[in-house]
Amino acid sequence: MTQYLAKVKEMMGKFDRCTINQIPRDENARADALSKFGSMMEGVKDRKITVMVKSVPVIEEKHLKTRLEGAKRAWVEELLGVLWACRTTPQIATGETPFYLFYGSKVVIPAEIREETTRVVQYEPKENSQERSFDLTVIEEGRDRAYAKILRYKSMMTKSYNRRVRSRSFQVGDLVLKKVEVTKHVGKLDPTWEGPYKVVEIRKKGTYTLQDMEGKNLP
Repeated sequence: MTQYLAKVKEMMGKFDRCTINQIPRDENARADALSKFGSMMEGVKDRKITVMVKSVPVIEEKHLKTRLEGAKRAWVEELLGVLWACRTTPQIATGETPFYLFYGSKVVIPAEIREETTRVVQYEPKENSQERSFDLTVIEEGRDRAYAKILRYKSMMTKSYNRRVRSRSFQVGDLVLKKVEVTKHVGKLDPTWEGPYKVVEIRKKGTYTLQDMEGKNLP
């Protein structure tokens, strides 16, 4: 409250005249709900949290491009909605939302504040402080469960992929075709394979050094 008052006085000094009107609490339900939501995050900023950086984008580029192109000039406002949806949507690999894994609590979406759901109406500061303390105590356990789910999900995906792969091996001197990269594939009628290339070295299982017909090694 002291910091808030100091900020107000600082802003008042920039105007020639200021008028302060007090709005009754029952007429300012939205601001009251927002203040309750802000108090739910109390203590989180000083807590050290281990963050796992993902090597794969959470939002696929084609999906993001479709949403933003549809919004046209309002793409900035649409981007915020896309990012919010991403952070508050449970992920398949973890079964949890990124918001929960970071803050340790379930997200309160704007619709719950606007429509005053049971969760917002029954909010009590004292009980909330106790629940937040408990959430921050068990959040590491929740992250461990999410990490275990990621490992299990990766294992399932690997097994599913391996079942559909037909293992083939080549010897030095064999001629092979190489699948065209997506960036090079222009149209539907273009060939999907290029070559032939000659196998000149076996690095490890499934990995080879190829050479074109002019004797130049492929990168």
